[in-house]
Amino acid sequence: MKSYKLSEAEDLLIGKKGTKERDEYEFELKLELPSGAHLQCKLSQLQNIDY
Repeated sequence: MKSYKLSEAEDLLIGKKGTKERDEYEFELKLELPSGAHLQCKLSQLQNIDY
């Protein structure tokens, strides 16, 4: 199983920085949980995906 850095997984699953989808994703992160808990949740979800 290959491991990915968070930024690599976000690029693959959401899109590269500067794309509409990635901008919306990052905007939602800032709105929903500024504490970073949302990132931790996303990271744990990404760790459960088989590549």
